Amino acid sequence: MLDRAKAFLSVAHDEYWSRDVYEAVLRGRESGLSLAFLSGNAVYHEIQFYDSEVDWAPCRSFARKERFDDENLLMGTKSYGSAGGDWVITKPDHWVYEGTGLSAGDRIPGLISWEYHGTPADIEGLEVVAASALYPWSHYTSPDQNHSAVVFPCKKGNWVFNAGTIWWSEGLSQPPGHTPARTGRSGPFGVSEHVQRITQNVLDRMIVDSPRS
Repeated sequence: MLDRAKAFLSVAHDEYWSRDVYEAVLRGRESGLSLAFLSGNAVYHEIQFYDSEVDWAPCRSFARKERFDDENLLMGTKSYGSAGGDWVITKPDHWVYEGTGLSAGDRIPGLISWEYHGTPADIEGLEVVAASALYPWSHYTSPDQNHSAVVFPCKKGNWVFNAGTIWWSEGLSQPPGHTPARTGRSGPFGVSEHVQRITQNVLDRMIVDSPRS
């Protein structure tokens, strides 16, 4: 499936990955697949699958095996736990912000939370397009209380975009019956035309620049 796609989307709270999935997505990226992490706390725990104890059907359950320590090499940042804050623009002239009218230092209030991505990786061409200091709101304290959203080009002309927040999708839509996410002092403020336009820019660029027909 990844061999036929132009873009792979990681959405919301994408925490649990097997090593096989990680390696498959990495191979896809190296062969021209763009990756959009519209998520937070992604690729955080490696899991092991187990057969059913009832009928022995394969891969019916899983358990956490260990913490990933190389997720940043795939998606451009480290994955962290609980904190909250605003999305703060650092590079308004970057193509991800085309058509948004945003300036350096502008904020999308409350967009960063439940869990997030922080420390950028040392990857050639990587750019930090949003960054902000966060405030913790639970007993869990991450080693880095700073959010980073990053973009970097790949060898085949494809891209990786990492929004770095579980609540990115809160800015995209609020379908009927949806209860907006909120916890403690942290929470987004509904649909954001800026989040919608950034997402459009990212997906359009990934499709147009894809080396895959």
